[in-house]
Amino acid sequence: MKKKMPVMIGVISVVNIVVGAILTLSSFGVTSGFGVALLLGSGLFSVVVGIGLFRLKSWARKAAIAGYILNGIVGLAEGNIIALIVASLILTYLLSKNVKRAFSTNLEQQTTTEKQKNANVIVEAPITNQNAV
Repeated sequence: MKKKMPVMIGVISVVNIVVGAILTLSSFGVTSGFGVALLLGSGLFSVVVGIGLFRLKSWARKAAIAGYILNGIVGLAEGNIIALIVASLILTYLLSKNVKRAFSTNLEQQTTTEKQKNANVIVEAPITNQNAV
């Protein structure tokens, strides 16, 4: 069964890939070692997470949640209200039930379905006479 990607996940993943590529490329123009490491690290992180989101990998959703929490904290510390609002909106979306369901693996979905079926079924074991020959 092929999973259907929510439209906004596609948008978020493409934005992550594009911004990550820009950050990665801009790291080559920085002379400070810390600046290079920061831009290169965050750029590569963003690209990898964007690709993972596009492929509906559950690890990518979790990494994106962590990244957008960090983005919101930095936005708050810098007084950048727009960054804080955007990070909060994306976090709210990534934490929604429909998005969580889209990223769940087939095994997780199957396990949940089996639990629901087992909860509704009463199992009757046949009675046998063990003393009979």
